[in-house]
Amino acid sequence: MYSDRIIVMDKGRISDMGTHDELMARSVIYREVYNSQMEGGNE
Repeated sequence: MYSDRIIVMDKGRISDMGTHDELMARSVIYREVYNSQMEGGNE
């Protein structure tokens, strides 16, 4: 969340990159992973 740049990968390929705020706004994959982790879905 506090990184300068986050890289989102999908099936071994880079699908997007940016800051947390940028990715939350435009990357469905990033948003789903982030929300899953915040809800405790990574058990």
